[in-house]
Amino acid sequence: MIDIIALSRAEMDAFLAGVEHGYAVGWEAGYAACDAELAALQRAAVRNVHALAGRPLVSPEALCLAPDELAALHRYRDQRRGERFRAEMRARRVQGVAS
Repeated sequence: MIDIIALSRAEMDAFLAGVEHGYAVGWEAGYAACDAELAALQRAAVRNVHALAGRPLVSPEALCLAPDELAALHRYRDQRRGERFRAEMRARRVQGVAS
């Protein structure tokens, strides 16, 4: 145990330098641990997103549908998506001609 009150100025400076160094090392280790944990969480999130990327989107209402009803819903959505795409292409063509 160190009697801090009895330390000389030089000894106190050395003691405080050691304490500051210990805090700095602790902070650096804490930041490194935090970075490692965040990186692990982000890798897990990326794995989940990539795993689900090929699956069709399902709304909460669709979760209660029978498989054939869900397939019909996906066909309907694909049809609507195609209609929107074609309408957008027609509108772009008209804008290109009108320009």
